[in-house]
Amino acid sequence: MTALSNLRSNRPQQVLTMLDAFPGTQKDARLLAIYGTSAMAVGQTEKGLTALQQAIKLEAGLSPAYIALAAYYNRADPPQREKALELLRTAYANNSQNPVLAKRLVSQLVLTGNAQQAEKIVSQRLSAGNKDLDALSLAAAFFASQKQFDKAEQYYAEVLKQDPANYAAAVQQGIVAAVSGKPFEQVLAKLKHAATIAPGRTNAYEYMLRLVKNDNQLQSVKVALAELEEKVGQRTGSAVLLAFLAARGDIDQASTILDTLNESNTGPEVLERARFAFDVNKARRDLAEKNYESAKLSVFSALRSRPQSPELLGMLGQIEIVNQNYAETEKIIAQVEGIDSPTAKRLQGELHEAQGNKAEAAKSYLEAWQQRPSEGLATRLYAMLEEVNPAKAEQFLAGWADANPNSLPALSLRARNLLVGGQYRRAITLMEKIEQRAPANIANLNNLAWAYQQTGNKRAAEVAKQAYELAPESAAVADTYGWILYQRGDRQKAVEILERAASLDADNSEIADHLAKARAGA
Repeated sequence: MTALSNLRSNRPQQVLTMLDAFPGTQKDARLLAIYGTSAMAVGQTEKGLTALQQAIKLEAGLSPAYIALAAYYNRADPPQREKALELLRTAYANNSQNPVLAKRLVSQLVLTGNAQQAEKIVSQRLSAGNKDLDALSLAAAFFASQKQFDKAEQYYAEVLKQDPANYAAAVQQGIVAAVSGKPFEQVLAKLKHAATIAPGRTNAYEYMLRLVKNDNQLQSVKVALAELEEKVGQRTGSAVLLAFLAARGDIDQASTILDTLNESNTGPEVLERARFAFDVNKARRDLAEKNYESAKLSVFSALRSRPQSPELLGMLGQIEIVNQNYAETEKIIAQVEGIDSPTAKRLQGELHEAQGNKAEAAKSYLEAWQQRPSEGLATRLYAMLEEVNPAKAEQFLAGWADANPNSLPALSLRARNLLVGGQYRRAITLMEKIEQRAPANIANLNNLAWAYQQTGNKRAAEVAKQAYELAPESAAVADTYGWILYQRGDRQKAVEILERAASLDADNSEIADHLAKARAGA
């Protein structure tokens, strides 16, 4: 059926158009189920719900309609999981031989805390099916969800014994080995075996790299990929490795791999994803390093694959702002507004900020925050509010911190404000929380050392030294450390450190004053 083919090809709008024009749709339960699923996929929720419910009325045992409705209720905000469970129970009662229904029902039972009922269904299917592949796969997934890894491993092994080419089972066997704490090399061997079954698929490679925790493990994965590629003649694994390295910021290694890939040894879709990952991450690095022309080239390259990407269009807008091409930025904002409003609002705020209109910048950032809050956006919004409306800035910061008590930026800003206001002990309480969660945060360590010194805490010099060792090229950090050493009586070491601070920032009068006093012993 053409409609079903289009749905499977992820063309739901074409399905709707086709079935709207077909006069028999409203009387055919299966067509209604396809219609309803397609409507849901394009955001026509009410139309989709009506069609799916009508499909069930026409054919009580129509599993796809129940499954689509259950998925809708699971995705609702808030999720209506019990309603989804009720639907799946009804569907299974009407069609208990359907393995897809059994899988969905067992998963829903686990999700709603009914593991015993789920296990009962698993046992029934193992018995009734005489351990067929569907029943074994269901059992393996269930026991993995219950952290009964030995049983899960046993059932995945049975699946692979019956069907050695079962890629999904082989990958899951590797994942179970990983989450059960098996040694890295053992897990890697299982995932490598999975990759030999379907070398053109990416899941096994992606999970290998997801497990990497150090350079030695990364090297082991690289060796495994090289061995696989020599054996199967495909470089899909290298394409996945490229994306992994690019995401880690290792653009040079990723670039070297990219030069060796082509459609014949990788496949067009995998190659396109690899190139996209490379371009996006290179653009991010170039933006961070203020290499705007190079970033622009990478953004344009990535946009060829995904011309509607809000992130890419946002980066392009940022580059145009830096280049003072404000008219082009306005065009980009208009384009993004129809795709992703929060990104458009943030970009509008950045444009206002660049043009010196801080009040409008704060307004745009606030609109973006209200639509989709984030730490980076909150920090930027607070900075604008501080300049145009300090009282509102404090009100926003209080609300941000209360709603996100573990937010490091919010904690840092509150601590800074307390520090500036001379409320050292209250500031210390917050900065110690930050130290526990981010022990290498240089600014926090520097401020904490200063606050300790103001309150006579013996940890002042120790913490200042930590900050200095992490950032020996920071004049401010060296100044804090040197001045604390001087105040603690270590004049010789203090002069040495303060001289370094002065050499790093020769125009800083406060550092010069500290150095002069230390030299004079004042």
